[in-house]
Amino acid sequence: DYGTTVTQLIYSDYKECDVTHFYGKDFGGPHLELWKHSAAKQEARLLNAAKKIQGRAAETRQK
Repeated sequence: DYGTTVTQLIYSDYKECDVTHFYGKDFGGPHLELWKHSAAKQEARLLNAAKKIQGRAAETRQK
């Protein structure tokens, strides 16, 4: 457990990573971190597509 945390985005297009400063109340900091975001973007696209399909299915059922 890190306690209360603060993450500040510094740069969002470093190859496939986001660069952030991270500070945790019980962990200290700030620490420089790299977060790979390519998989998250793909998962977000899939989730959004699934939500659209669910919405269309609900509309169809209501008709």
